[in-house]
Amino acid sequence: MDMSYVDWKSMLHLSVNSPMSKNAICLCNSFGIDVVTSFRRCVDYDTGKRIVCDSYCYEPKLFVAVRKNLEKSKETMVIANLDTKHIIGIYETVNGNTRVLFFPSMVYSDIIDLNSQGCRWEGDCQEGKPCGWGRYYDESNRLSYEGFRYDKFNVCYGTYYYKDTVNEQPKYKGQMAFNYKHGYGKLYDRTGALVYDGGYFYSEQCENITVTVPDGTKQRQYHNTMMAHYAIGKMCYMERSKLELIDYPCLETLDIGGMSYSSFQMSGSMRIIDCPRLRKITISVSSFTGFNVLELKSENDDGDGR
Repeated sequence: MDMSYVDWKSMLHLSVNSPMSKNAICLCNSFGIDVVTSFRRCVDYDTGKRIVCDSYCYEPKLFVAVRKNLEKSKETMVIANLDTKHIIGIYETVNGNTRVLFFPSMVYSDIIDLNSQGCRWEGDCQEGKPCGWGRYYDESNRLSYEGFRYDKFNVCYGTYYYKDTVNEQPKYKGQMAFNYKHGYGKLYDRTGALVYDGGYFYSEQCENITVTVPDGTKQRQYHNTMMAHYAIGKMCYMERSKLELIDYPCLETLDIGGMSYSSFQMSGSMRIIDCPRLRKITISVSSFTGFNVLELKSENDDGDGR
């Protein structure tokens, strides 16, 4: 079978509340990854930008970085394993058709010059470009970045280093999405002391980020697992029978507008699991009218949470 072009979307069965893109779910399923049980971290909130970046993390240490060009209907996805420090897949989807861009047999270790100023890459390469795990040195021969890189983009997971310290001192270590600190990461000062441990959204710390779903939304996802406040408007997702919020480390409040999730024809469920900071849930009138299961549970809860 020719795997260069595959319509992955035609093979997909997407759960109603999955935060992941369709291509990401299908490609991960093709690698035998159960996205329901292994999904841990995700940042894929629609910001209205023409270029959108997503970042996902699975257990044990599998990372996915996605870059979407909305104008060209183009999506590039990189899948990497941090344990082995190997990229295991790169895919480009245009108008629903996906082709493979990464071939393990073509990967080799090399040192390549990246520009005339002396910046260089030491690590995995494919066709004369960075493609895998390695180290990026700046024009002054200082280590600037170590981690996964595809062409000109730092992806999936990596470490940025301070440029003005005597030793190689990490500045940021965590998830990457096409040169953005995007997802879960840690920030250190020049002495090595931890100063921030949490979510990043387009390289900005997102301790207090709010995600708002506009009134009347039917299908479109507005989502960020690093969000602190999640506000779903009125009459949203009226035909859906499931709301799942699993492993949201920063979520503090959940607000559901009136008549959302309001179909009477479904036996629905609402599951909120492993949200340690959640302190307030507000549900307005006539929402969840067809739901008959509510599950609130933490990872340390031995009960069924129902």
